[in-house]
Amino acid sequence: NVKEINLNIFEGCFNLKEIIISNENLNYKSEQNIIYDKNIKKLLYYPKGLENKTLIIPEGIEIIEKESFKNSKLKRFLLPNSLKRIEEYSFYMNQNIEIIIIPPNVQYIGKKV
Repeated sequence: NVKEINLNIFEGCFNLKEIIISNENLNYKSEQNIIYDKNIKKLLYYPKGLENKTLIIPEGIEIIEKESFKNSKLKRFLLPNSLKRIEEYSFYMNQNIEIIIIPPNVQYIGKKV
């Protein structure tokens, strides 16, 4: 049972499109190829190879973790009202971004987001 994922293991995986985590994993979950913590409170990683242009982050997510969308191809982000923190470098090196609307409940935005 994986207890910790160092997300740097996906660094340079620009064609990665699919991530499957066993439903029996006690710490992590994948939905639509996105890695979340098991309680779906933290969005941890979005694969760089996905071709989606818009992402609707589900209600209930409170934290977008560091480098989650680094180098992604996404253009539009719809963030949930439940969001409280956007960690450092979350959207770093994402040259396609056209729009992100920050919900009013966000209390922290890290450096070089």
